[in-house]
Amino acid sequence: MLHRVILLALIGATLFSTGCGFSRSCVDAPAIMSDNSGGAISVYQVRKARDARELSAQRVSPEGDLLWGEKGTLIGSGYGGGCGELLRIVNDGSGGTVIVWRTYPTNPDSESPTGERVQPVVSVIKIDSQGKILWRKEVNGVDRVDHMISDGTGGVIMAWDDYGSRYLRLQKIDAEGGFLWGEDGVSIYREEYQNDSLQLAGDGSGGAIVTWQESHAKPWAEPNQPETTSRIFAQRVNSDGDISWGQDGVLLYVTLKEISQTEVTSDGSWGAIVVWRQSNPGWPKLYDICAQRVDADGSILWQSEGNPVFIRSQVEHAGDPIPASDGSGGAIVFWESKGAIYAQRLNSTGETLWTEDSIQVWQGDDITRLSCHVESDGSGGAIIAWYYVGSALVDKGEILRAQRLDTDGRAMWLNGGVPVAIGVKENCNYAAISQDGLGGVLITWGAGRDVYTVEKSYVQRIDAEGNPLWGEKGIRLDR
Repeated sequence: MLHRVILLALIGATLFSTGCGFSRSCVDAPAIMSDNSGGAISVYQVRKARDARELSAQRVSPEGDLLWGEKGTLIGSGYGGGCGELLRIVNDGSGGTVIVWRTYPTNPDSESPTGERVQPVVSVIKIDSQGKILWRKEVNGVDRVDHMISDGTGGVIMAWDDYGSRYLRLQKIDAEGGFLWGEDGVSIYREEYQNDSLQLAGDGSGGAIVTWQESHAKPWAEPNQPETTSRIFAQRVNSDGDISWGQDGVLLYVTLKEISQTEVTSDGSWGAIVVWRQSNPGWPKLYDICAQRVDADGSILWQSEGNPVFIRSQVEHAGDPIPASDGSGGAIVFWESKGAIYAQRLNSTGETLWTEDSIQVWQGDDITRLSCHVESDGSGGAIIAWYYVGSALVDKGEILRAQRLDTDGRAMWLNGGVPVAIGVKENCNYAAISQDGLGGVLITWGAGRDVYTVEKSYVQRIDAEGNPLWGEKGIRLDR
């Protein structure tokens, strides 16, 4: 997952964003996960001539030593087709990892006729705890893998949007590289097609819960009334690949309001919690953030219209929400509003716990670009990392910070967050995080001279008390 949303607005020749959401990582961006012993496994890329690139994986010990050689394990090479080359990494439970990525065997030419264009290759690879490649597979007939999670037994479950059709597809690969859910995987039909609406969470028993959105046009809309209805669905696929919640899934929510990207997290009890942002279709925009919980049987547990997380009765910007499971049937939800980061916790019954409105995690000054990444801390709290730039900080590059909240919403680290990286003429382009299993966080990020290109990749570990452990500037991976 994480994977994640960055809201982009192109102003002149500079890229700005004011969204707090999961990063849809490019292949340029590094990815990271815990090795279950306080260390990290990270995947990064090195650009070669033109758009050629190599992908490597590196394991870092809890003390910051590189365990897979100076340059790590080379896992693949090829060409990029621009931002959107999704890279996913999952823990195999034994100190190794499963990685999926997309690349092109030759340089893609967007000006070539459609039938003559180079097609991407989606590859899956498993590496053991010593950095040895155990197997490599190609996922045929797939343009990209949007999400990947662990199946709990050393394998993975992948999900992708079959673009151009009305199907979402899932596939399970076991620890030996076997495709368990048939040659084409499990297909989930939807009535309406909508990009970037697919989300995935584990069900805790070797299966997965998938959510998606649909927008339905009304044949005759009244003047000044919304022309579409927005709906959110969920479906569970069990460990054997069987659909559990009826042929059409569970309708979680329907509204005349406009719904942004939904996000989902496990509720820790074989169900899931879904969060979304919605706004009225007219102007001025009024934003709400809501959440819904569904149990293992597909029963909706909270209010039919979703439980309110954040409600505004006036014009107010609100970024897409990000949930992190609290491990007790509830979730901690983060979002951004006008350059500040807010959070609220919902318990298992959907009640808000942290003040009537929310708590402010951080307040920026004239922020022009902001992106957030969230993880549970394993103790009922959550860790958030965010990178940002303000108009007064343009010459200093972007700044990356992290903060940990306890179960009561108290900040456990430095006021304003722990500074992880402060760029000097370098942009912190992309970041990813993972809990270290000991109350701390592992953070990896890419840096470059502009917001489009990653030229260097770093990794840092922050312990449960907020102390950076791997040097002042972290460890550079692409040596």
